[in-house]
Amino acid sequence: MEPKVNYALVGIFVIIFSIIGIGIVLWLIGGSNYTNYKRYIVYTNSNISGLHVDSDVKYKGLSVGKVEDILIDQRHPDFFKIIILIERNLPLKANMAARISSNGLTGISYINLIYTNNPPKLPGYLKNEPYPVIGSIPSNIEEISSVIMETADSLKSISNKINVLLDNSTENNIKHFIKNSNDAAAQLALAANHLNQTLSEVDRLVSLLTLDTKQIAVLLSKFDALSSSVSELIGNSNKTLNYFRDTSLQKSYEVLIKIKSLLTSTKEFVDELKYNPSLLIDRRKEGKQAK
Repeated sequence: MEPKVNYALVGIFVIIFSIIGIGIVLWLIGGSNYTNYKRYIVYTNSNISGLHVDSDVKYKGLSVGKVEDILIDQRHPDFFKIIILIERNLPLKANMAARISSNGLTGISYINLIYTNNPPKLPGYLKNEPYPVIGSIPSNIEEISSVIMETADSLKSISNKINVLLDNSTENNIKHFIKNSNDAAAQLALAANHLNQTLSEVDRLVSLLTLDTKQIAVLLSKFDALSSSVSELIGNSNKTLNYFRDTSLQKSYEVLIKIKSLLTSTKEFVDELKYNPSLLIDRRKEGKQAK
């Protein structure tokens, strides 16, 4: 019976030592991970296509860890909680951020750790997580897409403003403004022409030395025509003044005011001559005496 008992004891010791040996090996393997690495959580809503467990975690191109697990945030399903293992000797500061980058050739993604001046703000409830949380920033592709979308929106806004500016009503208003400007310029030229004619007529009348009865009658009829012409000219100038006053052509408005004043004085003088033609002779004599 003794040999059988000895074999049983040997078998038990072999099993026990085998279990202890396997446990030591596993402890050494697992213990090295726990000793050399520290767990963090990357909180992101970026596209994680190509990212999987054991994907690399890099800092400036150097592999400093790996992805341990990928979870969906139960509170906000649009976000992911990526548990990563990072070497303990890597200094991590508050302005550290994570970016999911992709290898363009293989399509395999990895987590890139970078320092940024504007670290992302994290929700308050993440303070209760068992591991420190690192915020994420958009990937290069996402930033380019965002810039393209903003540029497209700006171009669309500019296009809409141009369409509003060039609609039918605005185009008609511009055409109406140009037409009124042309009409006003034509009236101004007509007013200047009438004024020159009026001044020439008055100068010719003043140059008369003697007047007989028939000449006075002819002169009176000319005064009537001249008065009517000046009155019509003043009316045209009023229309022109009203238009230029309602527009931004302030300098032209001031010039027209002076022209209207001159026309009014001319009309008053013509009306006075119509009732008292002898003023021409009196003023002519005064001119000779002054000489």
